[in-house]
Amino acid sequence: MSSTILTKSIAGAGLAGGIAGGSYLASPYLLPKKEESPNTTIEDHINSLKLKLISSLEQSKVAKQWEEEYKLDEANIKASMPEASTWEKFKEWCGTSLQLKKSEHESLVSKVQKWCTIGTIEDRISRKSGKSLISEEGATDDWEKIYTTNNQSADRTALGLEGSPNNTKKQSDIDAIKAFCKQEKKKDFLAENKESSFDRVEKWCTKTS
Repeated sequence: MSSTILTKSIAGAGLAGGIAGGSYLASPYLLPKKEESPNTTIEDHINSLKLKLISSLEQSKVAKQWEEEYKLDEANIKASMPEASTWEKFKEWCGTSLQLKKSEHESLVSKVQKWCTIGTIEDRISRKSGKSLISEEGATDDWEKIYTTNNQSADRTALGLEGSPNNTKKQSDIDAIKAFCKQEKKKDFLAENKESSFDRVEKWCTKTS
């Protein structure tokens, strides 16, 4: 092999190695994780998680949301933060906590995340004492009990069922109930829609635990 060819081969190998090495070093898995600023507030952290704060709701809707959130988990809220004796005090606690530096108040982060953000209907149902959602593959008896119990015309038509139960359509009705529960429980719990959403999920999709 001539010296010219040998030189080109070595140069080419070096270039390929450099490119490969560069790609390797640029891998996102090897880059150091960006450190959180010591001035990061709990609110900054919550926003970085893409969670929606209750306080971010429209002014006309936010007071009712605080009130309903408080009612759903009042005992646990009071146990965790004794100063939250009313929903107004609960709201104040969230507002104050959000402005604190995360690095200095790590113990508050999980509480703020749990109680000061918008969650799903499924999550809020789980906070209600004595209630649990029937799983989609739940016992047939659980779904049949729901079908039999909720036999009032107003309740049935609210779900898009015929006003009166019809045994020939029993299974299709139960399938429709399951489909409603599967879709609705994943939606945000919003006080403005409580009667048409949360309350219906509680009526049609839960059992006594």
